[in-house]
Amino acid sequence: MSLLETMIALAMMALIATALAGTLQLSLRSHDRSMILEEDGPAIARRVQLRRWLTQAAPQTLVTSLPKAFEGKSREMSFLTFASTPFAPDAAALRVTVVMNGGVLILRAEAIDDDGDVLETFDGPLAEDGGDAAFAYFDADAEPPAWRATWTADDGIPDLVRIEIPEGSRPRWPEFTVRPDLGG
Repeated sequence: MSLLETMIALAMMALIATALAGTLQLSLRSHDRSMILEEDGPAIARRVQLRRWLTQAAPQTLVTSLPKAFEGKSREMSFLTFASTPFAPDAAALRVTVVMNGGVLILRAEAIDDDGDVLETFDGPLAEDGGDAAFAYFDADAEPPAWRATWTADDGIPDLVRIEIPEGSRPRWPEFTVRPDLGG
């Protein structure tokens, strides 16, 4: 084997070794990311569900026998939705509550019957270690249009709902602004 052949073989082996090292780094990053998603997956799924339920919030005009269709405060909100509930097939509606409790943002869904009695309750964290959440409700009819810190059932449904959590929450809380379907 000549010196030239040896150098070509060494260069090819260096290329192969570089490719293998890059693949190993990619594999390790993918593994780490999948472990994070495994831990954060349920909270992320609850966030997606909250977004869906918020878009289907029931206006007070559709809620006759159930109290307070939508109510919001600076650290919590509660609303009704008639969204399908395969996990509670006998429910007439869901009362969804999001509340900040000791650094944990909690989602609670109560399946309720026609009389407003709770059939079943489902809850879990949306975010932890996030500091203090801030809820805001946009009123397009105000003069000028503005974000408000509170919302009462008498006001109907806000044009937008925003939940902000400072950096550092787990899972990371992105900008969360939802536009309820105001068509009822």
